[in-house]
Amino acid sequence: MNLKDYCSFLKEAGVADPRRYLATELGLSKATINSYICGRRLISPENCLTLVNLSRGHLSCEELRPDILGCSLN
Repeated sequence: MNLKDYCSFLKEAGVADPRRYLATELGLSKATINSYICGRRLISPENCLTLVNLSRGHLSCEELRPDILGCSLN
């Protein structure tokens, strides 16, 4: 699942503004989340791990940042 699909999933689950929710959880602006979704900015490795943990496995580092080798939750 990519970040855009995850936002749609959150919306269906009742989160009124998924992008604002993710921005708040990551300590980022909503514009940064939008940049991640549109591919204008790469998700940092730290934020990648936070998103994977926050999503409880719906997202994976391999899908969010396939260029990062050995991305793990350990």
